[in-house]
Amino acid sequence: MGGIGCGFFRRIVLRLTSPRTRNARVTTSAFSITMIGCHALLLFAAVSSVSGQTTGESVTRDTSSARNSDVSAGPRTSLWRQRQLAASESFGLDALPRVGNGYLWSFQHVISDSRNSTILVSSVASNERVQLPFWISGASVIRIEDVAVTPGHTVLIAGTFERSSDPSERHFVTEMDLSGKTLATFDLGEYEPERVCGTQDGTVWTLGQIWSSENSGGSYSLLRHYSVSGELVRSYVERRDLPAKALDLGGRFRQTGPPLVPGRTFLRCGEDTVGVYIGPALTWIQVGTGDGEAKMSRVSPPSPTVAMSGLALLGSTVYASFRGVIPGDSTKALYMLKFSPGGKSIWDLVRVKNASDKATGFQRLVGSDGPSLVELVGQPRGLKGSNLLVWIRP
Repeated sequence: MGGIGCGFFRRIVLRLTSPRTRNARVTTSAFSITMIGCHALLLFAAVSSVSGQTTGESVTRDTSSARNSDVSAGPRTSLWRQRQLAASESFGLDALPRVGNGYLWSFQHVISDSRNSTILVSSVASNERVQLPFWISGASVIRIEDVAVTPGHTVLIAGTFERSSDPSERHFVTEMDLSGKTLATFDLGEYEPERVCGTQDGTVWTLGQIWSSENSGGSYSLLRHYSVSGELVRSYVERRDLPAKALDLGGRFRQTGPPLVPGRTFLRCGEDTVGVYIGPALTWIQVGTGDGEAKMSRVSPPSPTVAMSGLALLGSTVYASFRGVIPGDSTKALYMLKFSPGGKSIWDLVRVKNASDKATGFQRLVGSDGPSLVELVGQPRGLKGSNLLVWIRP
């Protein structure tokens, strides 16, 4: 689907079918490739001809977008491989592709027809793709907030749906296999899941809100851990422990209640850690999957003029990409979190090398694959063949 037209249409549908409206998104700037001399022309030709995965090649980036690009100390990465991203592997700007557990996936946020494919999943190893339709019987409209592929290679879908006979919202998490068969659906009651991920033991983690409590100033748990049968195992992150100003984790504004603070939020399940970044609260939380111990830290962006654009876990190490969000700030960079439980954590710039061993910009972190981080390089809106997935190793 075309990124501009379909993204606009989905926003209109959302406004017409929900009492909520979406927050305006920062327009992603067009990606440009600068070629200097014959060397750059040859490199561009090599990149353009990629149809699958290649090993040990570089990819052209906008070197001016790296903050402190002349830094020689600190964490580094090395380019590992790359492959071109097909237009069919994303629904456009509203659902940028993600990578994890051996798969790449994207999804459609708003569904009003049971006949349409909703979720696209591609194998990283073979590029084999499946298109999964998703529907809930009796629904008039479904809003998918998040999708994740689990270590067991099932698909988790978190969202909300309404029935034509009853406009009240119902919140759910559904698990499907890669053939499109529904394995389980959990009714989450008044708790609305905004993010979802799965761990190696088959259990499910969600980050969400209870809007009646949010609007009334009451406390509730934002992070939840569910068993394979959908029973609540444990809750974490009490609302009263975060800043008092009302939050909107899904990046949407509601028509009622106090003013809300929108912001990017991320939930990631790693090998032995579940990590949560709550942008509006400038808070990082990580939970050990073995002992269930939660640790919290305040963490500000590397600069007040940037916002997080992607996040991934490698083991228990946290990486994030940031981009400038005000005119004149062209920052696109990768950082590693220096975690300080109970204190204030900081972001450490990661030196991403190009073919000349110089630090470059980092477009957008879309996940991890084994020991590698995966970067989306290109122009997310439209996805017209100029986009690459690039694997780098810290």
